[in-house]
Amino acid sequence: EKDTTQECSDAGSTTSKHSATPRRMPSEVQHHDEIEIVAARMKKASENAPDHLVPVPVHSRKGHATPNKMLLWGVLFVQKCTQLGQKPPTQGVWRCCCTEDCQKEIQQVAVPGAKNGRSKHQTVLDHLANQHAVMKQEDHSSYRNSEEASELAAEETRAVAILGSTERYYSIRIARATIKKALAFSFWEDFEVRAVQNRGARYESAQSVRRHVGEQFWEFVKARRATFEKVHSNALLPCYHLNADLWTSKITNKKYLGVRIFYPNLGKIQSTLLACTLYNPPAPPPGTEKSRASEIVLKYIFEVLSYYSVPQQKLAGATSDGGSDLKRAFDVLAREQIVGFQWSWCIPHLLHCALQHALGTDKDPRMSKNKECRAFINSLRKVIEHFSKSPESMAALVDQQLERQLQRGPTSDEQQAAAYILEGENGGKVLKLLHNVSQRWSSSIDMLERMLFLWESVSGASAKRMREFPLTEQNEEYVQLYSLVQPVGVLMAEAQGTTKFILVKCVYLIIALWQQTLNPDEQLIAQHPREQEKQKFGSFSQDKLTPLVRSTRLLLSAAVEERLLERYALKKHALHRAWWWDMGMWLYPPLANNMKHVNILLNLRHTTDERWTKDEVEKETKERIVQLMTSAALNKHKRSQQRSDKAARNEAPGGTQNIAAALFTASKRQLQAPEEVQRGGRDASKRARRGGSNVNTQLKGMESSDEDEDGGGADGETRTGTPSFKVQADRELTRYLAVAKMTTSKPEGRSGYDTVLPENLEDWLQTRQQEFPLLYAVFSHVQTHIVSSAQIERDFSAASHVLPATRNQTEAVYFQAQLICLLNFENLVSPCNMPQKEPTIEEMNGLMPADGFGADIYSERRPMPDADPEMEGWDSGSE
Repeated sequence: EKDTTQECSDAGSTTSKHSATPRRMPSEVQHHDEIEIVAARMKKASENAPDHLVPVPVHSRKGHATPNKMLLWGVLFVQKCTQLGQKPPTQGVWRCCCTEDCQKEIQQVAVPGAKNGRSKHQTVLDHLANQHAVMKQEDHSSYRNSEEASELAAEETRAVAILGSTERYYSIRIARATIKKALAFSFWEDFEVRAVQNRGARYESAQSVRRHVGEQFWEFVKARRATFEKVHSNALLPCYHLNADLWTSKITNKKYLGVRIFYPNLGKIQSTLLACTLYNPPAPPPGTEKSRASEIVLKYIFEVLSYYSVPQQKLAGATSDGGSDLKRAFDVLAREQIVGFQWSWCIPHLLHCALQHALGTDKDPRMSKNKECRAFINSLRKVIEHFSKSPESMAALVDQQLERQLQRGPTSDEQQAAAYILEGENGGKVLKLLHNVSQRWSSSIDMLERMLFLWESVSGASAKRMREFPLTEQNEEYVQLYSLVQPVGVLMAEAQGTTKFILVKCVYLIIALWQQTLNPDEQLIAQHPREQEKQKFGSFSQDKLTPLVRSTRLLLSAAVEERLLERYALKKHALHRAWWWDMGMWLYPPLANNMKHVNILLNLRHTTDERWTKDEVEKETKERIVQLMTSAALNKHKRSQQRSDKAARNEAPGGTQNIAAALFTASKRQLQAPEEVQRGGRDASKRARRGGSNVNTQLKGMESSDEDEDGGGADGETRTGTPSFKVQADRELTRYLAVAKMTTSKPEGRSGYDTVLPENLEDWLQTRQQEFPLLYAVFSHVQTHIVSSAQIERDFSAASHVLPATRNQTEAVYFQAQLICLLNFENLVSPCNMPQKEPTIEEMNGLMPADGFGADIYSERRPMPDADPEMEGWDSGSE
């Protein structure tokens, strides 16, 4: 956006030779406000078009915005096709929409993509250039080229002045290009590449490029260490959340451990990929239990955090899939070593398992719990496979889509270009049927959605091929099944967000899913990719559902309850229960001190175990929030005291007596602090070393003991008049509840959760950060929690591009460096800020982290002894 504004300002400084109006750029560098104004005029002109004309949308053949300024600054109207077999129009009337006054119309303008017809494009471009100062394409290209050349020359001049040589500058540029395009290090050794290289660049061998990529990685690590130091030094509570997973490369057959960290910064969630390191631990000795794998995984993760100078005690929680190694590493071992640490299961992983269970689409048919639904989906898969494998049937499907887009008969090759451009049911694009993949989230939902969207086209293509469409009589049953699983897909898609606070919104969607979609006492609201069909079906009562959909609904409800709502059912597992959901809902102003969602989620239909009650959940949640606020107050006091002591030491003269006096003043201030700072902090640290498992353990003993030793009264103040940290937290919480009830409206609707979503909670609290500093610290601690491990899965997808089949010999350390720099490319140090001295190969190898970041590792995996049954499956991955 900054670059766009700069280019617009640069363009405005140049005046046209035909007009005194500042020259404007095409749409790709227009100001957003101007784009919206022109789009509004174009929409108004399209709505006022005669009945026999239709507007041509701004779509290219691939669905991207066309660079043709004719369609960006005006509307092109063409004759509407009303009969089957009618040829598509190749000419139209163009109407200008640059200004309200200008309604210039130009006749016989060729439709983009048409191969015949008289073209009036030049007349349109001349009008835009002369009357509205819009650059022509050739002027725009030369302008951009000259601007880029001048910018590069200016940057090169600045960089050379700092770095000392042109060769150094271009070496850095080559490394950045290698990172951004995921090139092989040996790419720059090719003669053809060297022939077109800049003359200022020197010959770069693969070893040299590898060294410069490592240098970029090392500079990024130093900058990231400084960022982390600033983040956790300013945070009053643990602020880091982790994603971790294991990935096996299909090219090298080596296993890698990926670690990504999330943290709040400037009111948003930011994340950084820390490692994708080679995971090759030594085989455990005979007699070692299977849990050895979890200990190794956690050791690797702690080594990565140590490399980036992230303290373990600053970790608030982690999210991963349900693999036994990662689950035990976080949910058991990390809880024992880190006070207040909480692990949660990735919601998309969890829902994917629940969908597989309910639909019977397990990879192994013998594991299927719903064989009828599995056969029902397989019949759909057979139709999709037929169209995928038959070129004739696929061509018929394409023709059917084009017929419905243009309301005409089959097209010839010459006419298909115009067919892609004109307004259609799917934006002028031809779609394909999708397959479901057992390992891919929402793939079954996407397959159902695409088939329902193209149902008429598939049916018409089958009739054209003289075949009977086998699913004709099952349309309503497929709509019912899609209506059942579509809300699950919406929740999975929302949970994959990683750049904003989405915890509370995901809980809202879980409530809606459990209360409406999976409740057999409620009607199933019809869902359909086409709005008209959705309105036609309306909703389905339980007795109107087919037996297959009815049984699938019960299975899905039981699977979601077993996996998603066990936190309310299994009271005996309270120590391993994550409280992120309840704390997030409690902090939301309309629901503060009114946790209705617990009653809804406690309505379990398939579990008879001892469960929580609403009062117990609300009491425990409030206690945890108060304890976190108390801890924040304690840390705030310690930080203020450290600053005061530092200021006293800086102000003290160099004399020994004055320095001693300053230290005496600091120690006296320590003695006057609330008792919990002196005694409670020491007790809490001892409990943490003994393996405390929750926030109660951390804060027990920190509460005020004024009545016992300081003679404090019931108001909770010490003898020095300073309120205890517990009292500070209670007072701030009371103020927050009063303000929240006054400034927010009560949710409307049948249950209060189906119409209101927390869109701007972070903005609401940010504006009151000074008023509620402790509560805002708790909010940042809770809402930064990521509910899915989607981002680490995306990192592994990028890793497969960085490590293709042609790079199977790439060193794991430099593969990791290139991947991390690629995924954090915007945060890399610019060439002008790189150090002038170029490191040697030996120095660079010494700076790079070792495989495993210092954890025990073997260069080649040693097979486990077959004779020891206890060792079987010790290295099972998360899959």
